[in-house]
Amino acid sequence: MALPAFFSRVADSLRPVADVDPDTLADKVRDVRLHLDIVSQDDAAKGAFLLACNLAARLYPVIDLRHAHESSRDETLTHQARDLIRAINPDADILLDTRNGSASLVEAEDEPGHGHGPDGSDDTGLAVRLRLGASFSTNAGHSDTTQPWAQDRLVEVSARGWTIAVDPAEGWDRLDDGTSAEPGHPVAWLAAAAFGMSEVFRTVFAAELGDRGRTGRQAGGIDLLTAAPVDVDAPASSSSGEAADTTAVATSEATSSADEGAVPIAEAEPVDLGEFFLVGGGAIGQAAALALSEVDAVGVMHVVDPETVTLSNLQRYVLTRAEDVGAVKVDLIQDAVRNNAFGLKGAASGLEVKPFRGKWGDSEEHLDAHQVLVALDTARDRITVAATAPRHAYNAWTQVADLGWSRHEEFSVKPCLACLYYPSRPRSHDHELIAEAVRQTPLRVLAYLTYNLPIGYPLPSVPAIAELPAPPDAVRWTQVALIEDLLDDGVIEQTQRNEWAEKTVGLLYRDGICAGGLLPVGDLPGEALVPLAHQSALAGILLAAELCWSRSPSLTARRDSQVEHRYDVLRGFPQVFGRPRERTSHCLCEDTFFAAHAGAVAAKHP
Repeated sequence: MALPAFFSRVADSLRPVADVDPDTLADKVRDVRLHLDIVSQDDAAKGAFLLACNLAARLYPVIDLRHAHESSRDETLTHQARDLIRAINPDADILLDTRNGSASLVEAEDEPGHGHGPDGSDDTGLAVRLRLGASFSTNAGHSDTTQPWAQDRLVEVSARGWTIAVDPAEGWDRLDDGTSAEPGHPVAWLAAAAFGMSEVFRTVFAAELGDRGRTGRQAGGIDLLTAAPVDVDAPASSSSGEAADTTAVATSEATSSADEGAVPIAEAEPVDLGEFFLVGGGAIGQAAALALSEVDAVGVMHVVDPETVTLSNLQRYVLTRAEDVGAVKVDLIQDAVRNNAFGLKGAASGLEVKPFRGKWGDSEEHLDAHQVLVALDTARDRITVAATAPRHAYNAWTQVADLGWSRHEEFSVKPCLACLYYPSRPRSHDHELIAEAVRQTPLRVLAYLTYNLPIGYPLPSVPAIAELPAPPDAVRWTQVALIEDLLDDGVIEQTQRNEWAEKTVGLLYRDGICAGGLLPVGDLPGEALVPLAHQSALAGILLAAELCWSRSPSLTARRDSQVEHRYDVLRGFPQVFGRPRERTSHCLCEDTFFAAHAGAVAAKHP
């Protein structure tokens, strides 16, 4: 059993939320045995189970796979899960737990200190369980046999329609007449898995998180479509006393548990997603692509990103495996969707993926975009997308501890994408951000950027800039390469000299600091903070959901009116998701030129 090769970046992702140094963190996760359990019979729940395995493999090296039914179907799913975990962390310790005891899925993988007691509990370490589906449901095929030792470390998640439940009470997945509620939408099930992994994280790190940690059942739920809270201690209701029609098309209706009115049930498939752009092939973009490929959908997805995968990206990129370092991000997404890389749905997606290795705006097609999913890292890049005034823009992001998603469908009427990011105060320049991150003077960094010079060479001269006076020893910069000072300061390790000497300071910041190729020193700048894996995955899944809803008139009509939504991954339920948002004064959506362009795009794509 070994930690994944990208573990140092996992440690970075925890620094803003929990005071755990890398060595302590490594010891802690080695002592955690994560049990992943599926009891739901929903076909879509299988995809959620595999996503949970995907996310788990990126942090926890000891994973037990548990299934409720001893059948060939479950054995196939368990082996899919094993292969997926192995593809992400080849040295993971994987066990299969059955109702008849424990058995290793691989040869001699148990290590001392990670055995099972006679009641199924661990003899050492911390055992935490995530269960997909409600164990008490009669349609699950068995009663709950969870041992008391795990009750305070058990997380249960489920989905019906577009509703997510965490720790639901008995009968939540049944109608009030005892019949089955409608199955969860595939995207809702994936969201449930991400919510569940978030609660697992809060359980594992409860001591480090203080009052934000999870120490027992914390029930709650949300209707993703309406952003309304859901009572997970009550069964689904049916005013007619009849079971919901799970095969109905999107214009059919079933009654919600909140029951303020009829809510459309999941869309009949296949769904026509039309032609759309996914801008950003990173953690959020990959999760969105994975979610859309899980839906039986047709359409054309243009993926836009200029970069390749680095080792540190594996910490949270759900479409990557250990062998994908160096892969072109857009090509990786195309292959994963086309070939159903992780087998969530059991068949190739009906989506056609067209990769574009470049930045948004590098193609004339970007100026006439109808639908754009925005999964970018910086405010500046999002404003660049907004400047092309797409007809419909859907956005998702992560920050320290929380995530958000927003929709922008009425340019110059409601807040546009740029309204969320338009600067209201002076912002730091690139050379200032980089200088802060690598602990150098802004003038020196600006000179390297201006000359486009690798950091392994001294500067040819010291530029004279009135706003940035040179320090007394600036002449030394023409004699000593920047990399020498970075080595002395510990920003770069001696073993990494050859790797970075021929790269520019811009690439050092992007691939070393922001992407985690270097162990960071001091405090990371805001844009270099690393989200948790389940955090990015949930943001991407909710981004995909927005596109799905927009393609159904009945679902669109039922959405809440808020433009912006947020969720704090370290709080659990209950939370308020919708956030009021006004247009930003002096934003580009007030400009007549941009408004006219938006009108032209809207006229072409009514």
